[in-house]
Amino acid sequence: MRSILQVASLQGYLLRNKVRPRECVDEVAEWVQSERETRAKMKKEKAEREAKEKAEREAKEKEEKDKLAKEVSQSAIPLYMTTDQCSHRRPRRS
Repeated sequence: MRSILQVASLQGYLLRNKVRPRECVDEVAEWVQSERETRAKMKKEKAEREAKEKAEREAKEKEEKDKLAKEVSQSAIPLYMTTDQCSHRRPRRS
C-alpha cells in the first residue's frame, strides 16, 4: 500500500530547507520514508486508541445493562406467585 503525502507536508519540508536546496533534493527520499513511518505509527496508535475506547464503552454499557436488569429483577413480582400471595391486588367486588 502506498501512502500519499499531503501537499502541506511537502511544502513544509521545502520551506524548512529553502536555504539548502541541493541537500534538500538529496535527502527527500529519506524524508518521504520518515513521513510514511510517522503516518503509519500515528494510524496504528489511533486504531489502538479507538479499539480501547470501544472496549471500554462496551464494558460500561454491559455493566449498566446488567445493573438495570438486576434492579428490574429485584423489584418485579416473580411470575410464580399466585394472586393470593400478591399484596398489591385489588379487593374483590361483591
